[in-house]
Amino acid sequence: MKCLREQLRAAMDGTTVVVGVGNRLKGDDAAGPAVVDLLAAQRTVACIDAGVAPENHLEKIVALKPDTVLLVDAVHFGGKPGEARLFEAEQIGPGGLSTHGLSLQMTCEYLGARRPVRIFLLGIQAGSADLGQGLSPPVERATREIARAIADTQTDA
Repeated sequence: MKCLREQLRAAMDGTTVVVGVGNRLKGDDAAGPAVVDLLAAQRTVACIDAGVAPENHLEKIVALKPDTVLLVDAVHFGGKPGEARLFEAEQIGPGGLSTHGLSLQMTCEYLGARRPVRIFLLGIQAGSADLGQGLSPPVERATREIARAIADTQTDA
């Protein structure tokens, strides 16, 4: 997590908006919204729970005038459940890391066209995305560590 914390510190330059993406009813797919919940309680950074449709929140993101947008989503990059990696917007594409790849790609393209903004995807390796299940223990631990790392990055600024 130390390396990720340093990556976040470098990535989250200026005003940052954290956007949680995922389905709260599908196990580890709820990782993005879970991170947003934890951050919203601390009020250290602007957060948006975009659910499964980040494209529905584009104007709200733009209105916050961010320098950096950090999308947080459960992904499949071949890591261990709960492992997290930071990806640049160019690495997001349809059929790629996230089950929300197409809408994330569209989100990045739209935001980039509307304002100069740096966009990153903080991907959390999912274990199970079974309907009706909660977060798995490793992903739940990861969401807490990630929220703490993001909050620390903002208080250090």
